[in-house]
Amino acid sequence: MNPDVRDLIYVSYSHQDKAWLEKLFIFLKPYQRKGRLAVWADPYIQVGDLWRREIDQALPRAKVGLLLVSPHFLASDFIMDQEVPPLEMASENGHARLFCVPLSSSVVAPTGLDKYQWARPPHEALDLLPEPQQHAALVTIAQQLVEVFHGVQPDGVSCAAPESDVVIPPSPSPAAQRVVQPVAVSLGPQAARAVIYGVPSQRPHFQDRPEELNRLKLSLVQGRHGAIGLTGETTKIGVHGQGGIGKTVLAIALTNDEEVQRAFPDGIYWFTLGQEPDLIACQVEWLKALGDQAPVVSSASQGKQQLQRYLAEKTCLLILDDVWQTEHAVALDVIGPKSRLLITTRDATILTAVGAKEESVGVLSEQAAVQLLAEWSGVDPTKLPPEAVQVADSCQGVPLALALAGAQIHEGMDWATLLLALTEGDLEFLDHPYGSIFKSMKLSVQALSEADRGRYLELVIFPEDAHVPDVVIERLWHETAGLTAAQSQKLLSRFARKSLLLRKDERSRFGISFHDLQHDFLRLLTPDAASVHRRLLESYGPCAQRETSDWSWSNLAEGDSYGWRYLAYHLIQGNRRSELTMAAKDLRYLGKKIWLMGSNTVEGDIQFALHGAEHDQALQRLQRVLSQSAHLVTNQPYLEGVLTTLLSRVQGEPMLQGESQQLESSMHLPYVKAVWPIPDKPDPALVRTLGGHGDWVRSCAINVTGQWIVSGADDQMIKVWDRHTGECLRTLKGHSGEVRSCAIDPTGQWIVSGSSDGMVKIWDLHTGDCLRTLKGHSAEVTSCAIDPTGQWIVSGSSDGTVKIWDHRTGRCLRRLEGHSDEVTSCAIDPTGQWIVSGSGDQTLRIWDRRTGECLRTLEGRGTWITSCAIDPTGQWIVSGSSDGTVKVWDRHTGECLRTLKGHSDWVRNCVIDLTGHWIVSGADDQTVKVWDRRTGECQRTLEGHSGPVTSCVIDPTGQWIVSGSGDQTLRIWDRRTGEYPRTLESHGDWVTSCAIDPTGQWIVSGSGDQTLRIWDRRTGECLRTLEGHSGPVTSCVIDPTGQWIVSGSGDQTLRVWDRRMGECLRRLEGHDDGVRSCAIDPTGQWIVSGSGDQTLRIWDRRTGECLRKLEGHDGGVRSCAIDPTGQWIVSGSSDQTLRIWDRRTGECLRRLEGHDDGVRSCAIDPTGQWLVSGLGDGTLKVWDWRTGECLRRLEGHSDGVWSCAIDPMGQWLVSGSADRGIRVWDLATGRLMSLLRVDGGIWGVAWVPHINQFVAVGVRGIYVFELVLPPRRS
Repeated sequence: MNPDVRDLIYVSYSHQDKAWLEKLFIFLKPYQRKGRLAVWADPYIQVGDLWRREIDQALPRAKVGLLLVSPHFLASDFIMDQEVPPLEMASENGHARLFCVPLSSSVVAPTGLDKYQWARPPHEALDLLPEPQQHAALVTIAQQLVEVFHGVQPDGVSCAAPESDVVIPPSPSPAAQRVVQPVAVSLGPQAARAVIYGVPSQRPHFQDRPEELNRLKLSLVQGRHGAIGLTGETTKIGVHGQGGIGKTVLAIALTNDEEVQRAFPDGIYWFTLGQEPDLIACQVEWLKALGDQAPVVSSASQGKQQLQRYLAEKTCLLILDDVWQTEHAVALDVIGPKSRLLITTRDATILTAVGAKEESVGVLSEQAAVQLLAEWSGVDPTKLPPEAVQVADSCQGVPLALALAGAQIHEGMDWATLLLALTEGDLEFLDHPYGSIFKSMKLSVQALSEADRGRYLELVIFPEDAHVPDVVIERLWHETAGLTAAQSQKLLSRFARKSLLLRKDERSRFGISFHDLQHDFLRLLTPDAASVHRRLLESYGPCAQRETSDWSWSNLAEGDSYGWRYLAYHLIQGNRRSELTMAAKDLRYLGKKIWLMGSNTVEGDIQFALHGAEHDQALQRLQRVLSQSAHLVTNQPYLEGVLTTLLSRVQGEPMLQGESQQLESSMHLPYVKAVWPIPDKPDPALVRTLGGHGDWVRSCAINVTGQWIVSGADDQMIKVWDRHTGECLRTLKGHSGEVRSCAIDPTGQWIVSGSSDGMVKIWDLHTGDCLRTLKGHSAEVTSCAIDPTGQWIVSGSSDGTVKIWDHRTGRCLRRLEGHSDEVTSCAIDPTGQWIVSGSGDQTLRIWDRRTGECLRTLEGRGTWITSCAIDPTGQWIVSGSSDGTVKVWDRHTGECLRTLKGHSDWVRNCVIDLTGHWIVSGADDQTVKVWDRRTGECQRTLEGHSGPVTSCVIDPTGQWIVSGSGDQTLRIWDRRTGEYPRTLESHGDWVTSCAIDPTGQWIVSGSGDQTLRIWDRRTGECLRTLEGHSGPVTSCVIDPTGQWIVSGSGDQTLRVWDRRMGECLRRLEGHDDGVRSCAIDPTGQWIVSGSGDQTLRIWDRRTGECLRKLEGHDGGVRSCAIDPTGQWIVSGSSDQTLRIWDRRTGECLRRLEGHDDGVRSCAIDPTGQWLVSGLGDGTLKVWDWRTGECLRRLEGHSDGVWSCAIDPMGQWLVSGSADRGIRVWDLATGRLMSLLRVDGGIWGVAWVPHINQFVAVGVRGIYVFELVLPPRRS
């Protein structure tokens, strides 16, 4: 057969879904019999055939790839790695078509399959249908397949739609519950029309405007501009554009056009923004519409990045209606090259900012205006009186004004009275740009009955551009007028008929919105609405009953999104600032709102509260605590996790004791609270932590105004951050290697970056576009700087050279050679006359920028120069070194003036403030230090990073510092704030393991600093430090008598210690790799250890003799435990198995398989009935050790579970993970009982005997927590 012939439908499916394949084959048979289809699937492989060879032969013949999509399908490595890629390649090359059928609900967007043709939206999976409808659907799919096979575009959809019924686990984030319903899906007989989301219904009595519609459609469908804007400019109002002129209705008409719908098969999406849009909510809604069932978006920039990934290859139309601010349009400007963006706005400068082609919309012609007036009035156009033309003229051709006027005729007003009233309105509003609308509005409001007018004017309290749910209005009107819900619905419908407001959808009772000019007019009529705001607040009943003991705004219903979003607004407008202050200090309210809406909204509430309580120190402290811990409390799946994490952050705060106690009294039992002060409590100087990079942050810079920060990281990305909010504004992608350096030009218009890909790139800060790539280095670019005029750039490289570049042309002006090792850093003096570079050859060199001559070489004396900077006067230089010192040099003489000592590891970066009085350095010891340049004294040490500090920079005012770290974060520090007084000693490195003595009185911990420490559990005092290991201590355990301790280490040994004396009694040697775990039998006679050498060893504790070596694992042994009887041992390994061993014989009794990742930890319950394993994929499994059956799978951690422990009663299981989470589970049911997040990975957990406390240790130190339980019943 010709290998280029494609003559069959290749069916790719999971064998778990074979029943569906068989059903589909039944409906395909008639077409196969007629010879219209040739279908191939692996059931057709005959017995004895080589199945892989048959598949390899069939794939190249695929004319259509039929994908039967389900979770099993997506989870199959063979399908996703071997079948789908060649089908996708064939599709991209135009040789085949992909056609997807959703068998059961699946998240398809991350796979990229959502860009292909779908028989039906993924959320409308076949298994959700009753059987009769399943059959009907399969018939339709069979017919569609015939059309696809023969080259006809079938009716279908081309992008994922949201699920309408999603099963949510108990207490999930409400963000995961909101779904987007398509307004309409209309499919034609030739080609698939777009799936339409969010497009409002066309306004009543829409007046067709064919010339403008056709002009716009031509630009949209055939134009080359990615964005088209409607400004609505008229000669009467100059450059600002006019409201109410019909921009929105014209855009709606455009979306309803069949040709437009077919031009954008991947969807038409509509978002109305207004003056203060919730951009993140829009982005989340859109992501769900694209198939992401539970998107996590913490900032507008993050949402933009996610949307850009989804839409890169889509052909869709996005309409942004009523845009007021450029940044709002930019946040949603996410379309790819095949898509179009349509913006309606009154401000043409917004269109210029986003590069949109402008299409102006004018007022209606006299004929069209009279026609619209006739339709709204219900009068035949041929029977209109002469006054109608005068009325249309008085409305100035503005559709909104015409609608309001026509509605008055429809309600019974005569034409003469209407014209007279409008004429009188001319006297009131004169030639105001909105006069035609305001006078029509006044006439409409005056025509209402007194009662109805009162209700309408009360609607002024709702924020402009807000979508107000009907239930909120029903609540208000019940409070103010005693109306029932039905009466309120009728009244709202009456107002809509009069064009006084817009009903979103009367049948769904979703809500209302106003044209902003209608809202403006209401504000004219009711300048003081404070009393109505208060009535709305009072309508919330128990939430607002301040005389009750349990009064709290935290009692707002979780589903009341309007209440949560706008409570602060109504409290302020209702002159209830004291209540806002109370709410802003109510930790349950704050925690619940963080869970529902994110931390930025809560920080906004506190900021509003501070406007009326500037001297409230508790509120000020709470604001700082929340900004410091925002990265810990946001994006948590459960409210309980937010509250326990928040509680751990405020415990011990002297100013917040009352707030902390109030939160505790409201907590649902059980919950976790800190017993010791948390070791990761941030330094008071810490303002905010910026998380978002996926690898080490290598460089950071601040613009000249101090408003935003730029960072470069090993994840190959550059990010731009808002310094005040911590929001990531933009992510720049383009490098193919780690970003090692970044700098900002003096004007703040562009950024330069250097990368391990050997390239220097210049970026437009505002658009994110790469303006120019500078090539010339033969190795990675380690450093870059911009001269004070912004004319030229300097880069240093591992190729040992420094290059000077012309910023405008990208031409290399000069190459500076002389270093004998890689250049690690470079800087330019304030005059732009000379350059300094630091190198691994242990020297600094000073260069003449014009000639390229090396003016002076400064010797580092045996240490790498890792960083350099020049003071503002150009008189002296500062350098950082591999020996942990910072040196100050005289630039003219080359003399070392001062050596600053204090860091305990390599100094990676150093900078000088603009006054030249102080220096900041960052080092591998995870600290930032502030130094007095004159005295060399260390003024302040800033601690908080959990990885090497690779970069630091000072803002132009000298008030705050930004540092970047290997822990993938940036941190903003207030330089003026004093250090946090440390009350507890700490290890000098990560704490890797812990154990508690049988009496519960003391704790032992092991650390990467090669020591063990013994602590008093009650006081937190360090009683003793045990030293002797030459590698990190990875495990520790205490004997049943509490007299001695065993530790395992990366130095391949175990040590037995006398607890009282601190003396090493015995050293156990024999492993060929690091010891990862150890345990002691219940009698204290023998020890078991697990190692990276894939073995376990049993040791005699007294003699140190190795009694037995247990072999069988195919990977390192990560964990081991001994059953309560001492008869058997369990071990967990990176080979993804648990093994149970007979202690006496060394025989492997049972091998427990079924793990999807390496086993990181294991535990045995006190009865010896159950085993628990913690895995690298973030799950735990509970096993029956006798049968080997997996009883339960516990999910929730997002990274490896490094430790787990069962309490002495066998009721509770605690797990600690690299995801920084600690979770407490009910062992019998698998139910999650409590959780919290700390600021570093957790490596070890252990329960305290006799009391409900446990110890957790990890990256940031030692934590002691209490599990607070309900009182025992007598």
